[in-house]
Amino acid sequence: AVVSTQSTGTIGTNAISVIAPAENEDYFAMDMATSTVALGKLEVARRKGEPIPPGWGCDSEGNESLDPGAVLDGGGLLPLGGTEQSGGYKGYALASSVEVLCGILSGGNWGPHIRSWQNPDRSKQADLGQFFMALDPGVFGGGFTGRMQQFM
Repeated sequence: AVVSTQSTGTIGTNAISVIAPAENEDYFAMDMATSTVALGKLEVARRKGEPIPPGWGCDSEGNESLDPGAVLDGGGLLPLGGTEQSGGYKGYALASSVEVLCGILSGGNWGPHIRSWQNPDRSKQADLGQFFMALDPGVFGGGFTGRMQQFM
């Protein structure tokens, strides 16, 4: 879960993906979580007995922690940008926007209503919502793929 920089709530890591066509079958592709790091990196650090870098997570009291165990066992991942002082509130706002589209708009579970991936009780359905948006660049005018190629 991604922790808030200003409240006690948590939300999912809420991935965002954007694909845009360019010329000659080339394309722009972006796929990222709205947390500073993927949860799996903390699991690997815990198995190796290594600390995690600053800005990755916090303990159950909301204090930034370098201990992957403290983050995984009751703490949480920090949002993109890290702590509030380093702009994490922007990452949390971005994650919240995805939560609105994927959870609230879709009619699926959201925030604290989603079963934790680490919860061994699989009797509770995850009921994860999804949101997909497809845009036709041609509707906005011509030359998109050429401009996209130049951008890349």
